[in-house]
Amino acid sequence: MSGVGRRARARREYLDAIDALDAADQRLRVQLSRARRSRALLRSHLMNGGDAAGCREILDLRQASGDFDGAVSDLMAERRRAQRAMYQLSEAEGMNATEIARTWGVSRQFVSRVLNRSDHSKP
Repeated sequence: MSGVGRRARARREYLDAIDALDAADQRLRVQLSRARRSRALLRSHLMNGGDAAGCREILDLRQASGDFDGAVSDLMAERRRAQRAMYQLSEAEGMNATEIARTWGVSRQFVSRVLNRSDHSKP
């Protein structure tokens, strides 16, 4: 693939990764809002004399925790994908691992590991 084609593909992959990161961020914000509303309901229930058993009716903690944990995991996975895509774009634009590391404030070894890992994960 030509250098221009490689740069264009890397740019598109980075833009796609940013879109996915934004979507994961929004999913986490929804979960945070739900958690905030649930805490307000629980607080109100308890302040108005409700008992602990009634809290279970307000919130299924297992489901809420799973939803929140899933949203956090998705966000972190998309963050790693965006980071990898940015390093690949930087490499496609002619930067070496040392330059990428210096630009993004990480170690050269980390950049090399991320770039090499992504090469092995492609078909």
